[in-house]
Amino acid sequence: MKIDVPHNVLDDLEVSLRVEKEIKEKLKRNYARKNTY
Repeated sequence: MKIDVPHNVLDDLEVSLRVEKEIKEKLKRNYARKNTY
């Protein structure tokens, strides 16, 4: 049985994953900057 997932659901997943990654990168950068001071 094949489950049809609407494309917009997949897109939403991809977008939220990318956003999450960007947020983590920003946090990491901010943290690194704090540690250098």
